[in-house]
Amino acid sequence: MLNIADLPFEAIYDCQDGTTIDMKELLENLRTPINVLGTTGNIGQVDSLGFAMTKPLNFMFRVPDDYYWDDPVSYVWFVGGWGPDRDMYIANAVRKMRAMLREGLDTLYMKYGCYRDSHFKNVVDQTDEAGNFAWGDFPWGGAVEVQWGNLLLHGAVSCFDDDVDDDVVARLIIGLFGKQILIGDGLKFED
Repeated sequence: MLNIADLPFEAIYDCQDGTTIDMKELLENLRTPINVLGTTGNIGQVDSLGFAMTKPLNFMFRVPDDYYWDDPVSYVWFVGGWGPDRDMYIANAVRKMRAMLREGLDTLYMKYGCYRDSHFKNVVDQTDEAGNFAWGDFPWGGAVEVQWGNLLLHGAVSCFDDDVDDDVVARLIIGLFGKQILIGDGLKFED
């Protein structure tokens, strides 16, 4: 079983220039823009959202020794979200990342790519009969890997009826976080 209470709802990234990035604050600040995207028809409309991500990595050291895809406590650096179904969607996001980290592929590709679902192992539903979050792969798009230079980021969103929307919003959140790291760590060079 996956216990959401065991996961970190707070995470701070300290940039080399002294800037701190508070993930809880960053995610909360994106709530209104994500809702606006839903009202304009660019993505679906939702009242709940779940997000999970790993600690930012240096690509040269892709997977730390203590980073194991089958143990969420070892790979989840931050979870967050909002709404009445927040915990269920967080559980879905964490279980999407399990498959992505094991296979090294975004879950949208795993679901719709040339192998169609064959990469998902020990597939689980959102909840079991008792309402618990069974441990296994949640077989939907929305878990992504983004690499900019040596910066490697993994994250997942769950909440939309269309898992392409999950993928889009995961890339938005991870992208904005990554941009702040690139600037704060001096990895973004001006022309």
